[in-house]
Amino acid sequence: MPSWFVPTEDVPYDSSSTDRFKSMYKLLVRLREKQKYSVVYCAFLGSKPEFSTDQMHDKEIFLKPSAWTDKVLDFWKRADRYFLYANESGLILSIGLLWTWDLEQLGWKAEDVTDAFKYVQARYGSYNILWYVVAEYNAVSPEITQEHLKVAAKVREYDPYASRPMTIMPWPPYMSGKEAWDEPWFGFILIQGGHFREPGQVLPRHHHWEAYFKSGRTLPMVVGEQNFERIYDKENDDGDVRAAAYRAMFCGACGYTYGATGLWYPNKNVEHKVQWHWGNNAWYNAIDYPGAKQMTLMRNLLETFDWWLLAPDPEGIVDQDYAVESNTPVVCRQGDDLFLVYFPPQLDKTAPVLMRGPKPDAAYEARFFDVRTGAYQPTKTDAFTGDILTLPDRPSNSDWVLILQNRAIAGAP
Repeated sequence: MPSWFVPTEDVPYDSSSTDRFKSMYKLLVRLREKQKYSVVYCAFLGSKPEFSTDQMHDKEIFLKPSAWTDKVLDFWKRADRYFLYANESGLILSIGLLWTWDLEQLGWKAEDVTDAFKYVQARYGSYNILWYVVAEYNAVSPEITQEHLKVAAKVREYDPYASRPMTIMPWPPYMSGKEAWDEPWFGFILIQGGHFREPGQVLPRHHHWEAYFKSGRTLPMVVGEQNFERIYDKENDDGDVRAAAYRAMFCGACGYTYGATGLWYPNKNVEHKVQWHWGNNAWYNAIDYPGAKQMTLMRNLLETFDWWLLAPDPEGIVDQDYAVESNTPVVCRQGDDLFLVYFPPQLDKTAPVLMRGPKPDAAYEARFFDVRTGAYQPTKTDAFTGDILTLPDRPSNSDWVLILQNRAIAGAP
């Protein structure tokens, strides 16, 4: 989950902005741990009074240990609690110290910030952490992009645990087109899908497949940001969240990052309005959005199987001239014995969907999985034309997952 203002007083450790909860941070960690989340993205944004002066921008001090005073150590001691509590709760903290435009605005190079990264590496290197280094590293100029990559290379150099997972957070690929996936320090690929205003819009499939299939690459791929719930003040958009998440996982990702407007920027209450165009809501309302709970259902479904053996099948769905690319179902498979098909929410339940891959001479058990409730619903599918299978109509006009599993698999659930 993205919580860019951890570990600062904007996500307080010892208090909250409502009498309902004693600690905003502890509540979020406990809730997400219960929902089977695994990573908290933190960016050290927000209120850090110890780093503020009338003469210098707070980021300019934060990234310059040589400018720190004894008072600054109070901040780091308080920050320690965030890392320890998350780790003790089974969550990993993913760290980035730079945001897109920091180097450009400060007029700095990579060498100007390496001491700050070295300090954080030394302080938290023995914790269960990973690095995303820079948020949207390739969103500015090619020159700044190269400086960000130099910072990441230095972070790997400083890390005594050379095998620690590490990545760098990009801008959406359709906006940047400047990926650096083949840098030697990459531990996994992070994709940002971006946020879409219209219902049903998601990252095109080929962006996932490019990361998954590129020749010679064996790195896992994670979708790090896409379709945060209630972004742009949308209502009842959990279908957009599910569409992004299932599409990512069925197209080759091994992880998906859920975010909620009201949490990634921690709005204190319903009167607290952020002067941005992303949307507003109080954090204590945002924790109960349905999409967060439905991510747990997705994880439960995938863990029913040996999910790490599932691979995307770009040729599995036969092209039916779908009105828009995001209406196209996606499929992943384990050999010829297991197929999972995700039908997007904007696709009519009776729209014909043809699939290649299942064997006409094999007996498959067919079930629909309700992505909203986690319930299963048996169905039948035996309409082969040659080697093309016509998939059954969905139970309703919304998104569903169809599971086709060879009955011969021992221990099939």
